[in-house]
Order: sequence, then C-alpha cells, then structure tokens
Amino acid sequence: MRHGEYIVFAEDAIDDPNIINRLSFVSHQKYCEEMASWKERTDEHIKRYQYKRNPAEYLNNVEKIWLNQ
Repeated sequence: MRHGEYIVFAEDAIDDPNIINRLSFVSHQKYCEEMASWKERTDEHIKRYQYKRNPAEYLNNVEKIWLNQ
C-alpha cells in the first residue's frame, strides 16, 4: 500500500545499498526545502481525505482554527 511520496521513495530506497551514504550528502537546508515542497503538494489531498472520512470533525477543526486566529 502506498500513501504519499515517502513510501514510494522508501520502496525505491530499500534496494539501494548506498542509500545511507547518498542521504548523508543532503544538506539540512535542502531537506527542509523538499519537505516544504512535499507538504505543499500533499496538503490539499490530506484535507479532502479528512473531510470525506468525517465531515463534521473536519469542519469542527477548521472552525476552531479560524476562531483562534
């Protein structure tokens, strides 16, 4: 089962004997940039999923966020 890009990446990485070495060369800044990009791409999908799963709970959470601003 796949859920998001991390699992897809992990499946590819499992067979890579050099994955730890390759990841050690990724800077923290580059990691943070990629995480922000990933979050931007997936946020809308996550919101739709949460709404479809339980609309009342989703709307209550949105309302709490709006009221606390």
